[in-house]
Amino acid sequence: MAAALYTPPPKDEKPLNGFDISHFVADQEVEVWPENWQTVDVFLLVSTQWRVSMSGPVGLDYNVVFRLLDLQGLPTEEWKKLFEDIRVMESAAMTAMRQVD
Repeated sequence: MAAALYTPPPKDEKPLNGFDISHFVADQEVEVWPENWQTVDVFLLVSTQWRVSMSGPVGLDYNVVFRLLDLQGLPTEEWKKLFEDIRVMESAAMTAMRQVD
């Protein structure tokens, strides 16, 4: 018999952390242009690596971002451009996280 690592809360109870799943699930599809796929892919890979303070998330952990970028094996100019693009996504994510009711 396999043990469950996670058991979701009953659907009729509000989660203890005060968040609702609707805060995290987009209700629309988002088109990603081909030239942005690599940035989106890297951002999704580090999307659980946030630095957090008492007031909430303050930004991505760049140690993890840099390590992942190193693994990409890109020339320096492409590496810099990818990091700049990730920072744009990070800023947009921070804005969205601050708007959660």
